[in-house]
Amino acid sequence: MSWLNIAIIGYFFLALANVGDKLLISRAIRPVVYTFFTCLLGLLVFVLAPWGLAWPGFYQLLICLATGIVFFIALFLLFKAISIAEVSRVVTIVGGLTPLFVFTFSYFFLGERLDISEITVFIMLIAGIVLVSVGEKRTLVFSKKAILMALFSAFFYAGFYSLSKYIYFKQSFISGFIWIRVGAFLGTLAFLTRSSWRRAIIKAVSGQTQAISTKIKLLFLSNQTVGALGFILTNYAIALGSVTLVNAMQGVQYAFVLILTIFIVKKFPQLLREKITGRILVQKILAICLIGIGLVLLYLTNG
Repeated sequence: MSWLNIAIIGYFFLALANVGDKLLISRAIRPVVYTFFTCLLGLLVFVLAPWGLAWPGFYQLLICLATGIVFFIALFLLFKAISIAEVSRVVTIVGGLTPLFVFTFSYFFLGERLDISEITVFIMLIAGIVLVSVGEKRTLVFSKKAILMALFSAFFYAGFYSLSKYIYFKQSFISGFIWIRVGAFLGTLAFLTRSSWRRAIIKAVSGQTQAISTKIKLLFLSNQTVGALGFILTNYAIALGSVTLVNAMQGVQYAFVLILTIFIVKKFPQLLREKITGRILVQKILAICLIGIGLVLLYLTNG
């Protein structure tokens, strides 16, 4: 299977996880607790150890751990933004800015170059994301705080993806991926230095948080499994292909998020609150068409 197909499947799983994140964070779980357990469960990747884990050397280990910490910061900022704003808008801002940052980082630090056809595809994918992220006047909360969190989340995600590509140049995918996840967990230990965050995590671990029912816990574990599959697949696509183009394909993730959001809002409005008017819907469909054309061109240039 090509890196292009792997990326599309990965973004579908990430879209499912994005919607699940919104449902869980807005109703039951604080972003701090959510980030902690997301990174903690990431250690389950050690089940892949027999198939490729190796000692990378001290210098490479430090880079892997630092990359994991960068991922932890990006994830926490994303969850914070999602907790106070519309999930579709947050995801599109992060998804639109991350490829631009990645393009810059990969150009100057990885020496990655795109040909004319790939640049055309890149522009179309980014244009689709930009179009879909521009909406009508907000009736729901979308503060400057949420915008800044989304912006910095995109910046750190770009750093994470660019560093990951460098690591996959130097190490096998499985080994590099496992050490990065270890770094992400080490980053979450910073939460234990603040008493209010530490208490929230301890209550969740000990089961003292009454709001977190068994149903919520099962939903959390299911959502994390889906997100992990998407994360692994998109990272594998990065290892195989262009980090710039794989990240530009985040528009695909948004298209899936939009479709899922519309379905939930129409069928289960009590679960998710999003503003979807006719004008916004037409605009976003046009954006998805742009993204779709970009994907077709990408298939043709990589066929």
